[in-house]
Amino acid sequence: MERVLMHRELPPSVGRTDDCGTRPLKAAQCAQAAELLADVYRGHPDAHLHWELQTVEGAGDFVHRVRRGAFGLTEAAYVRGILRDHTLAGVALGTEILAGAGFILQLAVLPAYRRRGLGRCLLLDVFRAFAQHGLGQVALTVSAGNPARALYRSVGMTDRAPMPAFIWRAASRPE
Repeated sequence: MERVLMHRELPPSVGRTDDCGTRPLKAAQCAQAAELLADVYRGHPDAHLHWELQTVEGAGDFVHRVRRGAFGLTEAAYVRGILRDHTLAGVALGTEILAGAGFILQLAVLPAYRRRGLGRCLLLDVFRAFAQHGLGQVALTVSAGNPARALYRSVGMTDRAPMPAFIWRAASRPE
């Protein structure tokens, strides 16, 4: 399976059109975020790439590790959620992977809330948070056939390089 590295330069101030309601994810919302991620990846074509998100327990561990900075420097503003109808409808999980560069680890919106601009709002608000913390660029990887690439392009991201998909697995030793 081929993945694509997408990239965007961030100006010092990423413009805001309106307050679409994203907020830093609170500790009390981590369980909801885990349920959302597990729901989104249930039956998703890329589920095999994200084995840790296939269960609520695994997704919960992932969210907590992101918030604790296990994947890079993580400010609270880089981990965002958006509520609709008293439901956590989407999340964006970002981190600073190296000095001046942000990375979107996950963007997920529940199917019932897609095509309403929530993913775009989440991305732009994480971009703003990156810029406010002095980061000048952002990247993410996505499967080549994923329709979300259109969303990423619509917020100024461009294809940077194709790359193979790598999947982390626990090492096993021969007996």
